[in-house]
Amino acid sequence: MQEFISFAAHILAPLNKFLEDHRNKKKSYCPSKKTENSLQWIRKAKKSFNLAEKALVDSTLLKYTIPGAQISLWTDVAIRSSLMQLCNNKWEQIAVLSMKLRKSQRNLSLLSDRDLYAIYASIKKVRHIREGRNISI
Repeated sequence: MQEFISFAAHILAPLNKFLEDHRNKKKSYCPSKKTENSLQWIRKAKKSFNLAEKALVDSTLLKYTIPGAQISLWTDVAIRSSLMQLCNNKWEQIAVLSMKLRKSQRNLSLLSDRDLYAIYASIKKVRHIREGRNISI
């Protein structure tokens, strides 16, 4: 999902936290039985789920790659990136990446290590598209 939706990690963060908290507190969760351990939606988790669902539906706006088109990777320190291609003098999105930083990664200095890690992680994810092609960052 994170390869197709911009800001997927950001959108899913409340839902992931909710599920982690629930798993840590109630280890005997069984979805087929109504028990006191049943998973109860909270407002933030439901909103996160609905946003992710909408983003997934809207993600059909990604374009197919054009052989020989100039491609560029746009990224930021929050590990959000888009792989873009130039078509008719207009940049089109062909892939997106969004990921959550681990605690150790959040301690990296803002302007150097995080930037380099964002570029590294993004290039690694889109290897199948960029192989054999020049890419600008």
